[in-house]
Amino acid sequence: MNHQIKKVKVVLDGKNLEVVSTELGARFHRVLYDHMLRFEYNEIGGMLAICDLNEYRKCARELKSPLAEQLFEILHSLCNLLVVAAENVPQVIKDEHLSGLDKTVIVAFIQLRADYKTARLQHVVR
Repeated sequence: MNHQIKKVKVVLDGKNLEVVSTELGARFHRVLYDHMLRFEYNEIGGMLAICDLNEYRKCARELKSPLAEQLFEILHSLCNLLVVAAENVPQVIKDEHLSGLDKTVIVAFIQLRADYKTARLQHVVR
């Protein structure tokens, strides 16, 4: 991905670079988001997902796109829902990145937790 970003920066400039960077960042985010929704995460799996996501965020920062950076910040906050103690999930939902998010997105991520049912997280988001 970094190689492609460098190529884009060489051949484009100005508004074209801005538009392509924003679109590339949004699509990159969407691919990762959709991929993450396919798995169930225990605490270790959630930590590994966050570590991987941190590397993807570094890559996305190279795009210099405010939208891409915002999308990856939100995705990072969503990933935090996978690793926090069950009793702390309500506080994490109130995080500035998640508070304005559609509740169905938050619920979808909480349902990815391996302890979703045993920790009785079904009614955390209302």
